[in-house]
Amino acid sequence: IILGLQTLVSRRTDPLQSLVISVTKLKAAQAYNIIPDHVEMSGTVRTLASDLRDFAEREILAAAQGIARGFGADVEFKYLRSVPVTLNHPEETNLAITAARSLVGHASVDDKMRVSMGAEDFAYMLEARPGAYILIGNGSTAECHNPAFDFDDEALPYGIGYWVNLVETVLAA
Repeated sequence: IILGLQTLVSRRTDPLQSLVISVTKLKAAQAYNIIPDHVEMSGTVRTLASDLRDFAEREILAAAQGIARGFGADVEFKYLRSVPVTLNHPEETNLAITAARSLVGHASVDDKMRVSMGAEDFAYMLEARPGAYILIGNGSTAECHNPAFDFDDEALPYGIGYWVNLVETVLAA
């Protein structure tokens, strides 16, 4: 099933659109010499298009059922929709860039970042109100949610300074 789900990405969607299906958790037998009668799989779906979210929900179940039935098994499926895509608004993004550049200079602010498929609950705020989600650098460490991530306390003054500059930028506008 895990391998079969990857064909939804590689063969059933537009390669120019982003869809990631990851099985990240398996729970089966408690001992190496027991063939489990029940296996639990969990994972995530990441995409930048709401129609692909619908596709994934529908087709993961169909693919898993087809594969399982081919082996005489069945599937119980729970699909929990998490946060929507985090989409910044242009005007607020420009304000955020201006505030960041006034703190650290033009060269230190990357306003051409690639799209990220990270799930962020701030997306709900951006659906309700205009705004922008930005990332503040943390030096040469692994990214968040990586076991090797190490928060650099030296970044704190930059975060505080950014928020002060943003408030001043918005009030000036």
